[in-house]
Amino acid sequence: MFVVKYKWQLKPGKESEFRDAWSQATEAIYATRGSLGPQFMKGQDGTYYEIARWADRDTWRRRS
Repeated sequence: MFVVKYKWQLKPGKESEFRDAWSQATEAIYATRGSLGPQFMKGQDGTYYEIARWADRDTWRRRS
């Protein structure tokens, strides 16, 4: 398994817009590009994180 961690600091008031766009994009990647699924989290300091799981690095590289 290959895991990628993403981290975002969002502008206040843009959280909902970001979550909607993130959800649409990750669902499409999961359905068509071989993702094993993401996990989306918000830290206590307001930082957003995603852990994206892939079968291997080559599959992740071919995602786009």
